[in-house]
Amino acid sequence: MSRLDPTIQKIELNDETSIVYILTLQKLSYAREAKIIGYSNIPPLFDTQQTIRQSNEQFTGLYLGNELVGLISTRLAGRELEICRLVVHPRHMGRNYATRLLYHIEVAQPQAERIIVSTAEKNHPALALYKKIGYKQSGKRVTSDGLELVMLEKIPSERPAI
Repeated sequence: MSRLDPTIQKIELNDETSIVYILTLQKLSYAREAKIIGYSNIPPLFDTQQTIRQSNEQFTGLYLGNELVGLISTRLAGRELEICRLVVHPRHMGRNYATRLLYHIEVAQPQAERIIVSTAEKNHPALALYKKIGYKQSGKRVTSDGLELVMLEKIPSERPAI
C-alpha cells in the first residue's frame, strides 16, 4: 500500500456526496469523543444533510486521495473566527491531521485577529492539541444538560513553532 500525501481543500456543500462524507466522518469521530467524555448528546451526532447545508459554516477537508479523513468547519464574524467542528477519522488519528487543519485555517483566514473554539473539559486529547499549538483557555461554561465546556482562543500572530 502506498502512502498518499494529504491534501486540504474547501468542501462544497452543493454536492450531496460531500455532505454524506461529512456526516459519515463526523459521526465516527464524535461517537469516539462521546465515549471519551461520557456524553452522548454532542450536537453533530444528530446532524442531517439539511442541518449541514444550513449551518452557515465553511467546511474544509483533509483528503488522502479521494478519501475524506479530516475536516474543520469555521464561521467568520467580523475579525473573529469560530471553529465549529474539527474531526479526524479514528483510523487516522495521531498523524497531525488536526494540527494541519488548524494551521490551514489560520493561513486561509488572514483577516481573523482571534480564533475561538470550545470543547468538553473531559476531552483531554483535544485540549492538549489546542494548547500545544498556542490556544489559551478563555473561560468555562456548563450546558443546560450538564456538559462542562472549556473555551479557548488564539491570536494567530502568536503561533508557536512545533
